[in-house]
Amino acid sequence: MMRKAAERNRVLEATWIFLAVIVLGVVIVIRIRLLGIPLERDEGGYAYAGQLMLQGTAPYKLAYNMKFPMRTMRT
Repeated sequence: MMRKAAERNRVLEATWIFLAVIVLGVVIVIRIRLLGIPLERDEGGYAYAGQLMLQGTAPYKLAYNMKFPMRTMRT
């Protein structure tokens, strides 16, 4: 009885891992196909802030002008 429960847990865990790998693969394929499209304004700002943090700059030291999502630009 205990062996069946342990085996069932392993199958369930393997199924979740397989599903996560499939979802991650689909997301990567979609993003690779969209590499030619420039990032939207908000995504670019977050990417810039992330790059600064990866380079060791403290958060909000240089990238402090974050705009609210869906803000329209005035012309």
